[in-house]
Amino acid sequence: MNRLKITLLFTLSIFMGSIGLAQDDTIVQATILDSADAAADKLYNSGIESFKRKQYEEAINAFTQAIELKPDFELAFFNRAATKLEAGKFEGAIADFDYSIILAEKPESYYQRGQAKYKSGDKEGAESDYSKTVAMKSDHAQAFYYRGVIKFEKKDYLGASADFTKAINAKRTYAYAYNDRGSAKRQM
Repeated sequence: MNRLKITLLFTLSIFMGSIGLAQDDTIVQATILDSADAAADKLYNSGIESFKRKQYEEAINAFTQAIELKPDFELAFFNRAATKLEAGKFEGAIADFDYSIILAEKPESYYQRGQAKYKSGDKEGAESDYSKTVAMKSDHAQAFYYRGVIKFEKKDYLGASADFTKAINAKRTYAYAYNDRGSAKRQM
């Protein structure tokens, strides 16, 4: 009986040893998250919180630091641009939306850049961005509405009425679009 136990233990120890040797040959290396990416994400989240508190300079600084750590951080560019737009820094907002669009073409980036262009006085550029927005997202009520406003200002009342109607079709409760469509029809 003892001999059986000894043989079994000997066989088991050889088996365990071979497993240990096999494991040494196949080393698995754990991937550690890039600390710069983690720090960029924390700064980005800090920027969002500052924006919510309407602390725009703090938000811009946090987004800027996040971008320095992660230069292709599209959401940081987009949100820094949105913060600059809210703070009235239109040229900086436009530049950041430009880069956001290079990194990821999204309808909301075109729309927001259109808002910045409109507020800076570039109505032609704004109209172009609103058109790009609705080409990508055919139910973007605000882009149709603001494009209609520009057409109304250019005395293109038929075009303005059509855009206000598209805004209403996209959002049935869009009171401003109803009102302004009525104004366009009255002008016709």
